[in-house]
Amino acid sequence: MIINSALKDFKIIDVTVGIAGSYATRMLAEVGAQVERPEGIRELYRQLNPHKSTPNWNKGIHNTLDVGKVPLAIDVSTPEGIASLRELISERNILIEDVGLMDNEGSPLRWTHVQSINSNFSVLSVSPFGASGPYKSYAASDLSLWAWSGMSWTTPGIPDTPMNLKSEPPLMPSGLSIPGIIGGVGTAIAVLSSALSENGVRISVSELDVLVSLNYHPVAQFEYLKSMWLRGPNIIARQPNCYLPCKDGWVVLVAMSPNHWAELTSAMGNPEWAQMEQFSDAPLRAANWDALEALLTEWTITRSGSDITKELQGRGLPVYWSTTIDEALASEQVKSRKFIRKTLNSEGQDISYPGLPFAMATREVNYEPEIQDLDVVLEKPNIPSELLPLKGIRVLDFGQYIAAPFAARWLAALGADVIQVESRHNPFDYRNVPPFADDEKGLNRAAGYNVLNAGKRSISLNLKTEKGRKIAKELAATADIIIENYSTGAMDKWGLGFDDIVEVNPKVIYTSIAAFGRTGPLKDYKGLHSIVNAFSGLSDLTGYDSDQPRLLGSYFPDVVSAIYAVFATMTALNNRLVVDKPQHIDLSMTEALMTLMLEPIVDFSIGDRKYIRDGNHHPIFAPHNVYQCQGVDEWVAISARTNEEWKGLCSALGTNYDDDPRFNSEENRKINEDALDKSISMWAKMRTKREAALSLLRFGVPAAPILNPEELVNDPHIVDRGFIGPVDHPEVGIRRAAGIPWRVSGMIAGQHRPAPLVNQHTPKILGEILGYSLKQISDLIDEGVLT
Repeated sequence: MIINSALKDFKIIDVTVGIAGSYATRMLAEVGAQVERPEGIRELYRQLNPHKSTPNWNKGIHNTLDVGKVPLAIDVSTPEGIASLRELISERNILIEDVGLMDNEGSPLRWTHVQSINSNFSVLSVSPFGASGPYKSYAASDLSLWAWSGMSWTTPGIPDTPMNLKSEPPLMPSGLSIPGIIGGVGTAIAVLSSALSENGVRISVSELDVLVSLNYHPVAQFEYLKSMWLRGPNIIARQPNCYLPCKDGWVVLVAMSPNHWAELTSAMGNPEWAQMEQFSDAPLRAANWDALEALLTEWTITRSGSDITKELQGRGLPVYWSTTIDEALASEQVKSRKFIRKTLNSEGQDISYPGLPFAMATREVNYEPEIQDLDVVLEKPNIPSELLPLKGIRVLDFGQYIAAPFAARWLAALGADVIQVESRHNPFDYRNVPPFADDEKGLNRAAGYNVLNAGKRSISLNLKTEKGRKIAKELAATADIIIENYSTGAMDKWGLGFDDIVEVNPKVIYTSIAAFGRTGPLKDYKGLHSIVNAFSGLSDLTGYDSDQPRLLGSYFPDVVSAIYAVFATMTALNNRLVVDKPQHIDLSMTEALMTLMLEPIVDFSIGDRKYIRDGNHHPIFAPHNVYQCQGVDEWVAISARTNEEWKGLCSALGTNYDDDPRFNSEENRKINEDALDKSISMWAKMRTKREAALSLLRFGVPAAPILNPEELVNDPHIVDRGFIGPVDHPEVGIRRAAGIPWRVSGMIAGQHRPAPLVNQHTPKILGEILGYSLKQISDLIDEGVLT
């Protein structure tokens, strides 16, 4: 449920034809904004881009993306409609467009016109590559953006480590618009940022930048090691964190900690080999993985995935079997949370589609807080407020590993004072996880910690102590936002749950991220990124033909969940303008990942085409694939989805395929896809991946080289835009990292700041915010409360 929203007075004009913009406006409509959609947008796009056209979506996709929007009875493809649009601008808040309405020289309505009509009106333009940079006019598809972003290079991802990976191409789930959906979430966050600003602003969102921002882990590895890991196979440094065959498919299993390993071996009947020296700890189990994998498989192969899951989850282990889409949709967990929504298409059929992956609730509060809010003097950089819309907001970050810390990192970059609660007593202490800068271990040198906690302050608290929990609650009383992703019930056990914090902070926004959410029959199930991937059904669409299901790389479930958490939290901040009550956000990582499966969920619900694992192929378009080029493990992504793109492909390749009856129509090209792939492969193998991509891009064909992390951070477009910028850390020096993926009035939003050193801010936070004396702080150190 979305509570009464301040966004109900936020009036948006939706002039979009692509997935990203349309999904963003649907998200905003779902949280209460008034979204109006005029007629004639596709015709306007054709007028402004006469040599381009947009791919035809399934009609059901149109229906689901327009849910909650108000049809506007003006036709923007006509002069009269544009005149009416100009009149509306004086009464609305923001226009969201992806057709080139603001920048195209032939446009009947440009940014200068908008400003002359209403200086407080904002415009957001979303495009594949952004409004600047050498690639800004390139054709793009979901496949090519996946390649440019480096996400292709990471997939299949850990812990899926097939031994023949080098002979297999980089991978994208078949037929999904993942870059479009992800770009839509980034766009929606940018809109909410502007809603917190009092001024009319011009915002530009790059779908590529949003996607690159999520690909933090391979970039961090390269930047901190100054060398590049191979694409695969890679064995994780601590085991088991693995993907194993079972009786009826595949199962993801994590048992790295001593407790989890003991529970796993107990479930297996305590075999003698489990006590051997080479399996005595997680790093040794990784070093002897070949032997251990075979022994574990002997047990998993005799049991079904569901039986293994039920047994081991009952023992507290993160595990789940790789489900199909229909199994995921039929899950009682998904049903109980009412995540799948329904609407009608033009034929009156029920269409199912994924909703937002979180619920928001509030409650009445009839008492005063026990602890008075104390302000802290924050550093106030000389940056316009529209670039730092969260300046003056305090966030208490209880995040573990990736999802919550990544979300809080965005909040910090947007100006919030984020205080991270950490402890050396926490088994998920990310300061101890490699890679380390220059391969030299140290608590301030871990790449993952430094990237995920950039821009934050930190306090080292042992939450296993009563005094540590008391200090945490005192800090929570001063916070605008709490964000956490502990196992369900952990924060409540410590007296830091939503109900506990409301007692001392009746206006708090409390954001919880959990693998399966905080409600439903699986709410107590444990889950990491690979378990979320397996449950969601996404792995069912990721793989090569009839081969095993594969997993996405770059910890994708965590970072996708994180940006949805940012959107939900920013929504709650806007709500706070009219709702003087505490708000609880309950976000499910499995649902966040399922939002990426818009097309197959829609088609599955109406009995249309069936989506299958089919490499990089698309269920409709051909060609749509990744092809090997000159060199070792060098690839180019190529797709042609429209007649214009197909003609451009023929011109680039110097071949008139239309003379061949196998390829003279979209339907025939799909039927004869293997023959078409072979022909294109012969052409690609004679060129480097950049030569191949540029040859096609000159003719308007979406193509891209598959970039590895080193190529990504040094890519001319990324460098020109300054999106991956330098962060000067006191101990490890300058390392590059991605920033906030939109620009406001031509300036990059947010700020780059380093992660905190161990105990750098603990005394200052306790002294300035809570009034603790130096003697009290010293005593807390002696008592083991501050670690």
